[in-house]
Amino acid sequence: MKKINLFTALMALLFLLGCSKNEDASLNATSYLFITKRDYSNSSNYVHSLQKINSSNGSLVSSTNFTTAFPNSYTSSSLTYNATTNEIFGISGNIVTKSNCVTNAEASFTLPVATSTDYQSIIIANNRLFVAKRNYSSSTNINSLQEINQSNGSLISSHNLIAAMPDSYNKNLTFSKSTNEIIGLSGNLVYKYNIITGAETDLFLPALTSGKYNDILIAENRLFVLKRDYSVNPPVYKLLELNISSAAITNSHVYTTDLSAYNGGGFESLTFLANTHEICARINSLTSLKVIKYNIVNNSESNFDLPFQSSTDYDEIISTFQ
Repeated sequence: MKKINLFTALMALLFLLGCSKNEDASLNATSYLFITKRDYSNSSNYVHSLQKINSSNGSLVSSTNFTTAFPNSYTSSSLTYNATTNEIFGISGNIVTKSNCVTNAEASFTLPVATSTDYQSIIIANNRLFVAKRNYSSSTNINSLQEINQSNGSLISSHNLIAAMPDSYNKNLTFSKSTNEIIGLSGNLVYKYNIITGAETDLFLPALTSGKYNDILIAENRLFVLKRDYSVNPPVYKLLELNISSAAITNSHVYTTDLSAYNGGGFESLTFLANTHEICARINSLTSLKVIKYNIVNNSESNFDLPFQSSTDYDEIISTFQ
């Protein structure tokens, strides 16, 4: 009996060690980022593509041209990933695209068009799809979060946000799985909408006179906001960690990468690489593009350049390892 118990224990130990090695291999496997790119060298035929890049050095892995015609010639300005279906959703105007990052299959649908309304952002929350909608037909904008069908865009439900958006836009969304809340950023407003209870909580960051809060992100159940301070030249870029309940600033990281060449450039589009614990952000100027990565565990920072070409630009960046 003792021999059987010893053999069983040994086999169990070997099994656990094997699982541990497989998990380590998975965590250390190469991960990828996806970024939208627009080529407008031919004014009568813009080419929009979804680029798959190596998350370590930015090298191009593959490129898939969108077949969907985008309104106003703009590529998707908001991306979100559904791990259940392996689909990257994007929104441009009233058009929603779905790109399967495994099969490269693409589908799209259109949202209803109405006078003095627009759609500004899109987010997956617990395998449910939401869009931010704005009605600016009156001096008091009505901003709402609408749940839509992932196959055809039909409206499932709509919640009018109580808080007024300080900068009139509602473009920055993230989702907290631990609290079931869609969290949005507009100016210095941080609002939280619980997709289960329908409750809304509104919080405020310190008001800025010479700065801007650019984007918001949940990473390992921690809340981060990107901030630009342009009271100095060149501007100072910071990643702020916030208390998820109160929005109080609990930590601040000043980016150390030399960004003097990007003075005034857009620094935004946050996404998270879970396997390497890195928050990624894209920054661009008229002549260069860069992705900056910040490790939230060891506080290290790294970056890589994206290829720059005339008459092209990049927009949203998304990780499928979240």
